[in-house]
Amino acid sequence: PDLVLAYNPATDAWRRLPGSGLAPRHGAVTVWTGQELVVWGGLNQESTAAYGDGARLDPASGIWRRLPAAPIPARGQAAAVWSDDEVLLWGGVTSISSEGDNVVGQGAAFDPATDSWRALPLSPLRAKSGSAGVWTGRFFLVIGGGAGPAGGQVPVPGPGSAAFDPATGTWTALPDAPAMPPFPPDVAPAASNGADQRVGALGVWTGRSAVVIGGGDGHLQGPRPDGLAWTPAG
Repeated sequence: PDLVLAYNPATDAWRRLPGSGLAPRHGAVTVWTGQELVVWGGLNQESTAAYGDGARLDPASGIWRRLPAAPIPARGQAAAVWSDDEVLLWGGVTSISSEGDNVVGQGAAFDPATDSWRALPLSPLRAKSGSAGVWTGRFFLVIGGGAGPAGGQVPVPGPGSAAFDPATGTWTALPDAPAMPPFPPDVAPAASNGADQRVGALGVWTGRSAVVIGGGDGHLQGPRPDGLAWTPAG
């Protein structure tokens, strides 16, 4: 069902909002701009096809507005952030199966003020999904992600992470992350992948460092209990 709810911490109460009109989906980009909720993309229930449409909700009025067509293919499980001006997104997957995922590596930016999209330049990262997205106040960081069957193949060849600067329109690969700590022998083989080579991790900006926690790496075949931090120079 097209069920949309809003929770008010001040009153400890929920309210129902009008439906978006979008087809039910999972793995969609969902970003809060400070005024609106932007929803774009996602996968169907079977994860066999992706959606390339979206909408934006003003919770004050309860009005949804459809987004214009994006300049990139439909996808789910993209990394996305709000940059204070644009919704920035990168990567994702168009379908998921046990034989292999159709991952994509392009990115795009949506500007609510002009109701328009622009394609991002190609990044130094290989196509992958399930990456963590972090906004530092200057850079859009894309950290980790996977490919292969069910998005679980890591490491993906090439850099593990990269930073996009919207002001200059340039990408920069981040330094190689330290190796993941090995698991106990009775849990999984010793892991030597970079610690940023993980899928589905949670990423946040502390004001000084990007911190990434959890995710999976293919060795454990489950969630990791550890994390890593990246602090820009200066």
